[in-house]
Amino acid sequence: MTKVFISTLLALLFLSSCSNEGKDDLKIIKVEKDKLVDLDLSDISVDVKAIILETSDSCLLSHIMKVEQSDSFLFVFDFSGPKVLQFSSDGSYIKKIGNKGRGPGEYPNLRTFALDKLNKQICIATSKKLMAYSYTGAFLKEVGHNFLVEDMTYTDDGLKILTTGFGAREESGTYVHTKYLYTLNRDLVFTDSLLVSKSYFDGNRGADHPMPFLISDIEDGLYIYAPEFLYEPFLRDTLFKLIDNTLIPYTKYDFGAGKEMNDPRKSIYIKNIYKSMRYSFMEFSYKRTAYFNVHDKISNNTWNLEEGITDDIFNTGAVTLRPLEEKSDLFFFTKDAYSLQGIIDGIHEDDNPVLFIVKLKYTYEDQL
Repeated sequence: MTKVFISTLLALLFLSSCSNEGKDDLKIIKVEKDKLVDLDLSDISVDVKAIILETSDSCLLSHIMKVEQSDSFLFVFDFSGPKVLQFSSDGSYIKKIGNKGRGPGEYPNLRTFALDKLNKQICIATSKKLMAYSYTGAFLKEVGHNFLVEDMTYTDDGLKILTTGFGAREESGTYVHTKYLYTLNRDLVFTDSLLVSKSYFDGNRGADHPMPFLISDIEDGLYIYAPEFLYEPFLRDTLFKLIDNTLIPYTKYDFGAGKEMNDPRKSIYIKNIYKSMRYSFMEFSYKRTAYFNVHDKISNNTWNLEEGITDDIFNTGAVTLRPLEEKSDLFFFTKDAYSLQGIIDGIHEDDNPVLFIVKLKYTYEDQL
């Protein structure tokens, strides 16, 4: 069995308890992992709209991982290319950003991307470099790196990147995985770094989740979740808030986990934790089954869902919401075209997936 030692992330829990916003303010969300409760999309949203993305040989999509929007454009990261495609706000195809390759301005693979709306630029992360393009698709610059980019977003401070470095060997013979939160200015110059966690293992191995949503930038601050996908005999169950360049425990998910944590086949793995102003979303697996958890901070209700939220507006089935523009409480989900025939007019089974943009409820008045 893989040996795991004390994590720096756990140490942060202790150290931050001495801060002004620390342990006494920690929000506890109880998760009844063996109890499923249904939730309708209309219960948490004020508006849902469907955008039919143009389909042609130049813009075929199959596995949409991330979407961001500007005032005029939609940028879609498709894992199957991999590629980032630019569409107009009504779904008309415009262009592909960058090209696959190994030369300047080209990428052999893609991890994620983020929009710099202030300068109308897009930053793409690959396994070896960060690359900046204009909204017109012009290549601007690139910067090399030697870490795995887990997630990234532009904030008022610049570009925030959550990273993992795998497999550095220490004198003791153990291997360490190190997570950092880096800050870059809008010229892609590194300006700051913050150690998030260290995890120690007895072998040089790593694991990764292909769709990480780990940084939430909402009106009241920046939130970070830092997962580890190798087996550990404890649960990384806490969402942190960045305050004065310190990670403060903000929300803890209480699974009541006990002896099952000693069995990797039954262990709980949290994949993502992300937020809107009102809701917290958490994806986890338990006994190798995937679950989606939603918590409402106003009502204090929590829903544990096996397949996702029920779309009772377009009647497309179960959906999992992903961040689109958190400060505006906008999230998205996608549905394959073949499943929407007869539901949305003009859709054919070979068309691109349809993008649905969801405006979430924010205040109590939204419920009235």
